[in-house]
This record gives sequence, C-alpha cells and structure tokens, in this order.
Amino acid sequence: MKQKPSPPNGKSAEEIRYQNIILEDMRSQIQTIAEGQISLRIELNTKIDHLDQRLTPEIKFTQQVLKTINDNLTGEIQNLRVDVQRVDNSLNRVETKLSADIQRVEKKLTAEIQRVELTLSKKIDRQGEKVERHDQEIITLKAAAAAL
Repeated sequence: MKQKPSPPNGKSAEEIRYQNIILEDMRSQIQTIAEGQISLRIELNTKIDHLDQRLTPEIKFTQQVLKTINDNLTGEIQNLRVDVQRVDNSLNRVETKLSADIQRVEKKLTAEIQRVELTLSKKIDRQGEKVERHDQEIITLKAAAAAL
C-alpha cells in the first residue's frame, strides 16, 4: 500500500479544507468591506462635490460683500481723518485766538489795577495827611484845654 503524502505541518486534509473555507469566507468579507469602502468613498466625494458647488458661490458672494464693506470702511476712515484734521485745525485757531484775547485782557486788567492802585494810593495818602492834621489839631486842643 502506498502511503499518502502527509500534509504540511502535520495537518489533516479535513483541517486544511476547513482553513480554506475560513480563508474563502474571510476573502469574501474583505471584498465586501472593500466594496463598501469604495462605495462610501464615492458617496463622500459626491457629497463633497455637491457641497463645494453649493458653497463656492456663497463664499464668493461673502468675499465680495466683505470687500465692499472694507472699501466702504476705508473711505469712511479717510473721511474721518479729514474731519479730525479739520477739527484739529479749528481748535488750533481757537486756541491761538483765545491766547491772544487772554493776553489782551491781562494787559487791560494790569493797566486798570495799576490805575486803581495809584488812585487808591493817592486817596490813602490824602487820608493819612488828614489824620496827621487832625492828630496835630487834637494835640493843640488838648494843650489849650490843659492850659485853661
């Protein structure tokens, strides 16, 4: 009797057949997974393309709106700078005029104060002279009254 060659690794034909069935089942499942992945990838790419097609015009519109707003704001900022410069110039003119007015008023007040001081000084001097004459008269009257 001729001996059948022994299977590798000492496995029986039944075990090898069972392993082949399992491997075939695994291949089938892997193939199903691969097909599912391909299908999913196609579906995702389609959704991404649709989303891109839908969002691209909106993004372009938003960019245009932002550019318009930026241009408007840039113009408004420039107008504000001009207004601020005009107000600054006006304030400088007012400050210069007020400074001149203040100096003129100070000169007038200084002159008026000096005039009033001179007038009061003269009046005080006259009053002082009167007081001295009255003091002399009182002394004279006291001396005359004492001599009596």
